[in-house]
Amino acid sequence: MKKHAYTIIITLLLAIACLATCSYAEGWSEQANAYEPVIALYKAALSGDEKSQENEDFNASALMCAVTAGVDPMAAVGCNYVDLDLDGTPELIIGETEALEAEGFLFDIWALKGGKPVLAARGWERNLLYLTVDQATGAFGLYQEGSDSASESTYSQGIFRNGQAEWQHKLLYNDESTAVWTLDGEAVTEDRANELLKGWQSGTVHMYLFPMDAPM
Repeated sequence: MKKHAYTIIITLLLAIACLATCSYAEGWSEQANAYEPVIALYKAALSGDEKSQENEDFNASALMCAVTAGVDPMAAVGCNYVDLDLDGTPELIIGETEALEAEGFLFDIWALKGGKPVLAARGWERNLLYLTVDQATGAFGLYQEGSDSASESTYSQGIFRNGQAEWQHKLLYNDESTAVWTLDGEAVTEDRANELLKGWQSGTVHMYLFPMDAPM
């Protein structure tokens, strides 16, 4: 029953977010226009412009994931506007579309600072970034999991506040270390680590993203 209720809540939250996005032209047009340089950069890079591909603001993993999957990059990568910190100003999220695995993996989150877009969070194939929704409050958060080596994996949980990612907790797994699992630098049991991971992962959500080759 609880799981069913949670699913309904998440569905409603995503529906509200999508409704806000679809009508952004009414209240977000000015802010959305401020993100145009980022979107233009991505479109150029995904279309094959080498200069754009070398720009550090472009996440090369977006192109790599599409090419590896054999999917048109312009169809594989998409974006949308979501007010992640509920301050009335939308953030720009860029990630994989339905053309890829569509598990909600994000490449970038951009926010506006002084009316200019700044990179707030970034994910790549070895450091997956996801949006989450808190079951109790409905607030958006972040979850990231990655691997630094064959023996070490990291898992991070955070929130999005004041236009930036704030990472609050980090789980580290290292099978070559005496303390195999650590939370924020302190040793924890495997059961405790799995409990935390289950909670962090259960809140991940998949926002609809408009492919770069489709109008928003």
